[in-house]
Amino acid sequence: MDKWTTDSNKLFDNFQKEFPLSKIKIMTLDEYTKAGATTTFIYWLEKKLDELGSIWGGSSFKFGIYNRKDKKNVSSNNTSVYQKDYAWYRKYGTDRDQVFNKVKSLIVEVIEAVQSGNLNAIDDIDLGTVYKWKIAFHYQDPTKPLIIPIFKLDAMQLYFKSRDKKMSSFQKKFHGQFKTLEEAFRFSQKVWKNYIERDVNILSEVISESNAVGKVEDDIEGAKITTQVTSKKRSSKLVASVKKRDKYICKACGFHYKKKIVQAHHLDPLCERDTPGKTTKYDLITLCPNCHFLAHYLLGESDGSRNKDAQILLNNLKKINKK
Repeated sequence: MDKWTTDSNKLFDNFQKEFPLSKIKIMTLDEYTKAGATTTFIYWLEKKLDELGSIWGGSSFKFGIYNRKDKKNVSSNNTSVYQKDYAWYRKYGTDRDQVFNKVKSLIVEVIEAVQSGNLNAIDDIDLGTVYKWKIAFHYQDPTKPLIIPIFKLDAMQLYFKSRDKKMSSFQKKFHGQFKTLEEAFRFSQKVWKNYIERDVNILSEVISESNAVGKVEDDIEGAKITTQVTSKKRSSKLVASVKKRDKYICKACGFHYKKKIVQAHHLDPLCERDTPGKTTKYDLITLCPNCHFLAHYLLGESDGSRNKDAQILLNNLKKINKK
């Protein structure tokens, strides 16, 4: 969404009317998650409210527990439990009702924390960062905004050039600055634009560092520089097996050139995982470098400006992979 409208305010208000705190406390599992339903709590947060700050992408485990649409048999592991109808994080318990009650209590904690203005408490609540801050955004007082719709910690870290690992530290920087949700939204677009252009920013910092140390002009290339890169562990064995399964063909455009060109794309991005977890062959699909870039670049626009065609691309890839 490029701008905040009257409909945006209505959507924000309608959600609070549909799911007030009093209802959350007695909410049933079906009201929380039900595959195919368009009135559940998580459907509202992820789909109906995506233009007010998106949480698309990542695994459905971010909701703590979810109703499985795909009934395919999947083995449980150290972090995740799969049953026929539901899946959840093992850390929340072994029984689905026990798990749901735990997740529901954590959601209540988030709501009570933001409504009391205690943003520090939200950092310590055991829900995914993106998910809990999305909840907090929609339960704040719209006449006294405390939170902007940016839920990715690394987006905040990049904007403020800080390694602080507490989202509350960044959100508190805006206290008293905005009188309306529209003002908060406008500012969030600046933060997100900065995040999307992070590669350009990083390159500019490298050039600046080279100029300062080696006095290298912008148009002079070839100077040696040292950079530090942190990446998340990937399974080379699983990647190789997926490429072989897909016959080294891009599943989006059909590109094929020997075996070395194609890449394995995570349908649920590793960058959005809060904790390490097992990846299966159904989580990966083979793409050519161009389609892989588009998948990450376009689908990364999760501030509400996500390209709709890109979302269609992701959905199609998931359908293809299931086949």
